[in-house]
Amino acid sequence: MKINKLSWKLLLLVTFGAILAGCKDSRCEVSQGIGDKEISFSSNISLSPMRAYDNTWEQGDLISIYMLKSGVPLNANLSTSDLYYKGVNYKTAQKGMKVNFEPATNADKMFFPKAQDVDFVAFYPASLTPTSDHTIMLNMASHAVDLLYSNNAKNKNRNTTASDLLLTFKHALSSICVSLVDAQNKAIEATIKVQGFKTEGTFALNDGTLSNLQGSAELSLIPKNQKFESTVLPQKIATNQAKIVITYSGKNYEYAIPEITYNQGRRVSYKLKLQGNSVEAIISGQITDWEEVNGGDATLTPSTPSSDVSSFSVSSTSLNFNKEGGTQTLTVTTDAASFTATASQPWLKVTADVPNNKVTVVCEKNTSAEERTATLKLEHNGVLRAAPKTITVNVSQSASGETPQPKGWDGGVIKLREASKAGKTKVEEELIIEAVVLNNVKENNNSSKNLIVSDGKAG
Repeated sequence: MKINKLSWKLLLLVTFGAILAGCKDSRCEVSQGIGDKEISFSSNISLSPMRAYDNTWEQGDLISIYMLKSGVPLNANLSTSDLYYKGVNYKTAQKGMKVNFEPATNADKMFFPKAQDVDFVAFYPASLTPTSDHTIMLNMASHAVDLLYSNNAKNKNRNTTASDLLLTFKHALSSICVSLVDAQNKAIEATIKVQGFKTEGTFALNDGTLSNLQGSAELSLIPKNQKFESTVLPQKIATNQAKIVITYSGKNYEYAIPEITYNQGRRVSYKLKLQGNSVEAIISGQITDWEEVNGGDATLTPSTPSSDVSSFSVSSTSLNFNKEGGTQTLTVTTDAASFTATASQPWLKVTADVPNNKVTVVCEKNTSAEERTATLKLEHNGVLRAAPKTITVNVSQSASGETPQPKGWDGGVIKLREASKAGKTKVEEELIIEAVVLNNVKENNNSSKNLIVSDGKAG
């Protein structure tokens, strides 16, 4: 049976056989009171509520069946006198949507009791081994099984008609399914894993519930029919708890799974589109069994460096701006998964557009009387091979061409007087000079001004 087989209905056909009463196999706990009415099985897969790409039995598929006294729970407190058969294996005789089941061996034949109503519990695959308290210990990291379970057939007896002997099997676990396409919507082969899911739990055969969730191992999704799928334990995924990790063409991408509950029988599908150096989730959180859930859209950037970066260059290693500043764009040529760009001066603002391999540089207006320079540093996040790890871009900007005026000066005339060498001030001649104050100097409680004389007149 395929991992993605959907719910199906197993029809129990009652046939008659003149076979001696009694259980001749160690699986049967009760030999007294067993009648001569042998039970055989056939399966009928219901397609109406499902949309799976595989819904057939495989030849030789084994189911395991329990038959116990009606109304008695199948748990650790079950008395052996109330359990007629346990772990009896029936197998498919052929492959198909509608098949017959037959006892795996002669010892696996089952018979109705003579005068007792019974309940049936069954699961697939029969290779799972229940514990003594009739639970199944699941470890999805070591065995990502598709567990099917049935416990609906109750209060059956030797007078029950064939049409009333119906076992309905359902998925006991959940499933995650991922499809990858490129910008042209063509399927892409990659390696996909999921992280953050609890992977261990205890499944009760009595009522089909799951408990004691624990563990958190990485799960690998199995490629099939241009999709990637794995069963997971039913659980609620909190925000930032779990993620899908994709490795494609030497680059790694991560998709943080939004908050969602993986219920029993639910397949959650994510359709991810690779576009440049990012991944766009064009469909996420879609349920393909019984209900639909929209988990939202997202754009992903590579999360880890690509190995063996062989190219890393920019369209120019120098940029020149006039005094007004402005915006210029550099084109980056690289096979690295990502890169960064930083500026050495605050009057330069840089933005790295990784998906489009661009770096945008914004230069502020220069209000100083001098030309100014800076550098840009571009660095990729890959492993150095033939490509340089960093690239330096030299940036220059023209001076404003205007002489700045000091704060607090109104641009008027400053009067200077000539001082004698003895330090005593004696006005020999008064000069009127037009000057620009560059800075104020204060030393030993004395203040002075450094000036540039732009024009002067004798008064």
